[in-house]
Amino acid sequence: MTRLLLAAVFGLSASTAAYAQDFDEFDESGNTNAVERTTSRSEVVREVVKGLYFKSNIGTAIYVGRFVNWVQPGTAVGLAAGQDFVDNERSSIAWEVNFVQGVHNGLYNSDQLAGGCLQAGTCLQGDLRTYTLGAHLEFATYPKRRFGIGGRLGGGLMLAPQMVLLEGVNDVVLTEGLHGKPHPVGSGGVELEYYSKLSHFSVGLNIDAMYAIGFDLSVNASAFLKYTL
Repeated sequence: MTRLLLAAVFGLSASTAAYAQDFDEFDESGNTNAVERTTSRSEVVREVVKGLYFKSNIGTAIYVGRFVNWVQPGTAVGLAAGQDFVDNERSSIAWEVNFVQGVHNGLYNSDQLAGGCLQAGTCLQGDLRTYTLGAHLEFATYPKRRFGIGGRLGGGLMLAPQMVLLEGVNDVVLTEGLHGKPHPVGSGGVELEYYSKLSHFSVGLNIDAMYAIGFDLSVNASAFLKYTL
């Protein structure tokens, strides 16, 4: 019995020593690679994907300036593409180009004329369509691993083409006024974004103030779905 116990202890000790030598993986100089392997195993794995992305928005647009009593809140839909060209663990910077269409209903033509739209230079077609091509630069921070908040600044051009002729208003008034030319746009706002556990997908909210020179000031709020390659 004593011989069997001694044999078992000796075999266990030899197995442990062999395992320890295999784990340390001594190199030719006698140094171990255990530290390097431990470092590589402790690398932080990021759970969000950054880079080139595509985004779709849907929400509402409200005019808050001189058209506030003339044009009703409407629907805004958009498509965008961009890229995070600065990507840190707690911050990022991205460029983005987007195209947004706005759809609004307004006052009847007779009500606009009775309200003095000719004198004020605010005669609009009843159903208003706007098309805006713009670009943004966005800076975002990440207080939580999957949650980001950012600020946006940008500009572009907006066009509100004439689709109907206002009764009692000639083409010259419209062509030289609000519908006949593109309007430079400046915009700024905030973005909230949540990176889902579905790889490459995130959702969020954009809230932007947009001023179209020669047109009006509007506030747009839209939800978005984003896919990053």
